[in-house]
Amino acid sequence: MKLNEKGMSLVELLAAITILGIVIVTSMSLFPQMTKFNMKTENKLETMNEARIKLEQVKENPQMLCSSDNVKNNGIITFSQEDGDYKYEIDYYLKDNLSDKEVDICKTSKQTTPVIRLNQVHIKVFDDDKLTSEIFGYVKY
Repeated sequence: MKLNEKGMSLVELLAAITILGIVIVTSMSLFPQMTKFNMKTENKLETMNEARIKLEQVKENPQMLCSSDNVKNNGIITFSQEDGDYKYEIDYYLKDNLSDKEVDICKTSKQTTPVIRLNQVHIKVFDDDKLTSEIFGYVKY
């Protein structure tokens, strides 16, 4: 007697469904991780842009760091500011990187002579008291 072997048996069908279920459950666990990673990346990009904007503000007006509230320690002016969702900490190094002389921007007017002074600026952006971005730059003074 000849049997008809064109279809799948119940055991084969259950095995295929089990393997398919394992693959789907494994791939579904990746989606929350990808979403979390995308949110972190988006936050990092946003805070990097905020740091760049703050650096441009300091470049345009370095005297914004001259406040009695700011801490001056070992040739560094530290300026803290909360703006919206983020907290900024700006370190302005008073030592000129080209001449190695300390120039206090709060006491010295901007030079009109061809002498170029470059002072380093370190900007840190905090989100919920966690450092999310930082940028270094130079202010021509």
